Parts: sequence; structure tokens; C-alpha cells
Amino acid sequence: MSKDHTDVEYGQVPGHAASRQVVDEVSFPYTTDNMDSEKPAPALRNWRGRCLGHATNLRGLLPSFLLANGSTPKKLHPSAWLDGLRGTAAFFVGYHVTEDDNLLIQLPFLRYFVSGLPQVMIFFVISGYALSYKPLKLARQRRFREMDEAMASAAFRRHARLFLPAMAVTFIQVLMVRLNWYGQGDTWYGTDIPQRSPGRAETFMGQVSGWWHNCLSLASLFDRDPMRGLGYDPNLWTLTVEWEMALILFLAHVAFSRLRSGVRMALTVFTMWYCMCYSYWQIFLFFGGMLACDVNFALAERAAQESDLGVQRMPYSDTAGPAAWANGILSSYRGLKMPVVHPRLRKILLTLAFVFCYYLLSIPRFENSGFQTPGYKTLYSIMPKLYREKYYDNFWIPIASVVLIFTLDRAPFLQRIFTGAVPQYLGKISFALYLVHGPLIYTLGWHLCVALVGMTGRETDGQYGLAMLGAAAVFFPVCIWAADVVTRYIDTPSVNFGRWLYEKLIIRVADHDRQN
Repeated sequence: MSKDHTDVEYGQVPGHAASRQVVDEVSFPYTTDNMDSEKPAPALRNWRGRCLGHATNLRGLLPSFLLANGSTPKKLHPSAWLDGLRGTAAFFVGYHVTEDDNLLIQLPFLRYFVSGLPQVMIFFVISGYALSYKPLKLARQRRFREMDEAMASAAFRRHARLFLPAMAVTFIQVLMVRLNWYGQGDTWYGTDIPQRSPGRAETFMGQVSGWWHNCLSLASLFDRDPMRGLGYDPNLWTLTVEWEMALILFLAHVAFSRLRSGVRMALTVFTMWYCMCYSYWQIFLFFGGMLACDVNFALAERAAQESDLGVQRMPYSDTAGPAAWANGILSSYRGLKMPVVHPRLRKILLTLAFVFCYYLLSIPRFENSGFQTPGYKTLYSIMPKLYREKYYDNFWIPIASVVLIFTLDRAPFLQRIFTGAVPQYLGKISFALYLVHGPLIYTLGWHLCVALVGMTGRETDGQYGLAMLGAAAVFFPVCIWAADVVTRYIDTPSVNFGRWLYEKLIIRVADHDRQN
């Protein structure tokens, strides 16, 4: 595991009818239960029955893509690219390497695929986009009562949606510890943490007791320690960030919901600027997702108004990329004519922005002489003093993550990268993939490396590399299969349980009216 990913683990811390056609069933970021869903809460006996039925049938343990039975693929919603982007990020976050300076994969662009921090920051921007989708949609439609109901539901269900799946997966780790599945000893070239075990208690009940207290700490509502509850999987630090940032985002939606569109976006931009001034990069990322969603709605509404009025835009001026920020903020002023860029030039500009974002996301760690790297040392020199002295890696990567979402949101031709079958499938299982990859690396992955290195030897780089490739060829299919099973039998039931519980406990409007 790389040092940069270790730091991530330990917290060193998405109008016009066509444009607004984002179906309610969209499965946005890995930590979100879609706020735009109007489905009734499923009866618990239904999913319990399905789980029990599949448990007695080995067919239920097959990956979901093998159980499709030739069914017609669902039509992709306009923001399906967010699912694919989230899925690919969840997949690549499982790669870990050292900070040695002689590795090909440390070159720009290649390094992105073996770095944990950029993937996690992209997660957070997508979460901000998804959690903002329904509140902003309803606020723009002046459906404030429905927005209040949606916010209440999301706030109630958020905690269970985040932590119930994590508790279930860490309990499986309890069993893995008792069965001595975690590897012990040895040192692997190309890894920073060759082995990691939660620790074995003297008795099974002692292990369960320790697990329970770990879960209570992880899911604490008010504990401010970012290192809390990481005894079984340090990767779970992101869940506490998701929980705290969701509360801040919900508060912002309540405070900004009745403001004019341009004012709301201006305040969002100001909040983002303020957060970057003081290295509150987590809030910056979530509010960046909120702003991207708001700008998307604003531009869609503006396009619809111009289409209805027959307005002709002035040609050959850029409204793509960074200019979309200004367009969105100014879109609330009626009658303002904003020119558009030539389609070919627009594609070129968006492609350049896309490539540059990934260049920034590949930035090396500055405390490991990254500031001496050609190209990146210029970026280092123009960083604010606060970041050059302390928060080296929390400046350019958050900015690149937010700009990447803005760029892709205006570039359908680039979105196709993330709307293929494989990225969409990875998006479906992304939360579970994030939960299972850590435990599997230090159990299955460790033993695979031991066995294959024993067969090939490790005297040469060729022998060692062959063993690692063989281990990866077995590990990743198993990891994806495990994530698929966890998605169906742990993650989805957890979402359904939260919705069911909320529906059972709320005061119905009709019942309240009868009582009064």
C-alpha cells in the first residue's frame, strides 16, 4: 500500500424537459440513497424472503450480470456518467504502490490510477452533486413543502445508509480474524503496508465485543475524532467525512432554498472560496458538487426559456468549461444574451480541460520531493502559503476534482467514457467495492502473493512481477464478485430498511389533518 493511500486512509487529511430527465431510480454516489426517489418503502418481509430464498440457492451467489437472463438493458439516464465515474474511482482506489522514484506508474496520468486520494475526492464531489439534486430541483420549481419532506427523509436515513453496510462487512471481518485469514509477516516490494490485521481477541465473544465498540465509535453522531472506529478497516474514515459533510450540506440547502438562483450560487461560490482559504477541503468538495448540480439546472432552464422564446445566441464566444460558472450565476437575469462557442472549439476546450484535470489529479506528494518534479514544481510555487507550508496535497487535487465534474457535465462526448457497461456495473457495486477491497487485500491478496511468489521465486523483477500479475488475475475477479454479493444482500437491504423505517415512523399529513 502506498504512503499516499495510507495518508488517505488515516485521514490526513449531479428546466428543459430533455435536460431535466433524470430518472428517480438513478443510483448516485456510493454513499447516497437517491433523494429523488418516490418509491414506496418496500415491505421488510419481501427482501427478507428474497435473501432467504437466495441463501438456499447457490444461483443467488452468482454475479448479478450473470443473472440478467437476457433482460432488456435499462435506458441510461442523462447523469449516468456520474455512476460510471464513481465506479471506476472505486475500482482504482484498491491499487497501492510505494513512493519509490523509479516506477513507470508514477508518471503523470498513469499515477492517477494508483493513487487513493484523487479517487476519494472525486467521491466527495459526486456525493455533493447527488445529495443536492432533489433539493435544488424542488427549490427551482418552488415546491418548498416537498423539498422540506425530502430533506427530512434524507437526513433521517443518511446515518443508517452510511454505517449499516459498514457494520455488516466489519462483522464479516470478525469471522475472518477468528479463522486466521489475515496474513502475518513478510515484506512485499511495491507495498508500504505488507500486512494489516484488526487484532485477535482471546475469545470469540471478546472479539465481538471489541467489534461492537468499534462500530459505536465509527458511527458516533458527535465524535469529532477523524480516526475513530478504524480498528477493522482504516479505509472507513471516508464514511465519517460523508456523514459530517452531509449534515453541513443539508443545512446549506435549508438556508439557501428560498434565495434567488443567482444569489444562492454566489453564496455557494463564496463558501467554497472561504473553505479553501482555511483548508476545509472536504466542505469545498461537497459544495463543489452542489454548485455543479445548480449550474446544470440553471443552464437547462435557460436553454428551455430561449427555445420557447426563439432566442438566438451570439456565436463564437466560450460559455463552456470555467465560463459555465458565470453563466449559471447570471442565468437568473432574464433577457441577458449569453453567446456560445463554436461546437468544434468547444470540444477542444473541454477536452483540454479534461486532460489537464487528470494531470493535476496525478500530482505527486510534495513532502516526497514532489515540489521538485518538472511541471508540478511550478504548480507548487503558486500555491497559497498555507498549503505550501502544511496542507501540501489538499489544494490542487480538490480543485481538479471539482473542475473535472464541471467539465464532464458540459461534455456529453466525454461522458461516453463512463456510460459503457463496465463503468456502469462498477458504479452499481461501488460502495460495496470500497467496503470489501481493504479486507480482501490483507487476506486473500496476501495469501495469493505468498503462494505465487513461492512458485515463481522473487530473485528477479520478472519473477516477482509475474507472481503479482497472477495474484491480481485472481484477486480482482473475486473482489468484484464479493462486492456484487454485498451490494445485493447487505447494501440494498440497508437502503430499503432505512426507507421502510422512516415510512413507519413519520406522521402522515392526512392523519395529522384528521387529528386537528
